[in-house]
Amino acid sequence: MRRCAAVTFGKGAGALLRGVARLACPAVAAGCRGSPRLGKPAVPHLQQRVTPDSDGPFFRTPRGTYGLTLLELLVALAVMGIMIAMLVPVCGRAIDEADQVKCRANLRALGVAVLLYAKNNDGALPVSDVMDGPHPKLVAALKPYLDGPQAYYCPSETAPDRVYTDANLQAGRIGYFYYSCAKKPRNLYLSTFLRLDVAWPRKLYNTMSSRKWVASDAWFSGQPTAHGFYKKGVDYVTLGGDVQFVEETPREAFR
Repeated sequence: MRRCAAVTFGKGAGALLRGVARLACPAVAAGCRGSPRLGKPAVPHLQQRVTPDSDGPFFRTPRGTYGLTLLELLVALAVMGIMIAMLVPVCGRAIDEADQVKCRANLRALGVAVLLYAKNNDGALPVSDVMDGPHPKLVAALKPYLDGPQAYYCPSETAPDRVYTDANLQAGRIGYFYYSCAKKPRNLYLSTFLRLDVAWPRKLYNTMSSRKWVASDAWFSGQPTAHGFYKKGVDYVTLGGDVQFVEETPREAFR
């Protein structure tokens, strides 16, 4: 009787792949014993004589290991590939959500720091040059009010000039936009809304509307934000100390 060529595995691996193959393609599992062998196996060790296993379409080699037919192996690998492709986005989304919790905590700490500064400076928040940075004046002004420099950086951010390094911190390159500024931004990668529609200079005081934005994730025209699982996801903190998230079109939520 002719049999399929068998690929041999350890007992544990063979049992796992056998289960996957049976679930994925019962017809393959049931019919493999009677299928003809096409040509000679390419791998020499597959030519050894095998004996049927008693409980399934696998083969037991003389050494006691379990064999897996090539067709079953391909089916099992295909199923595993599909499962991995489904799990990777889910895991990435979970990691980003965990980073968002840290991002919001950073913005909340930043909001508290600027309000403490305002309390000691006649209600005026620190004033930076332009909203997209660098912000050396802001970093210097808030040094007594922040526990650590990590509060300036979103953990989801990957742009080299917006991640935490000593060089970035010393140069005032932080991970967030800051909206109490003395000058109009000129970065052409910013949205037209931020460059032309927002009234600059924009100096914030703690007596203004509590809904005004103080700081937020960076957002540029035509580019994804640090929270890439959303169309234009942006965390922001207001003068009232609230930290909120907008999934898309931050210009509509901006105050």
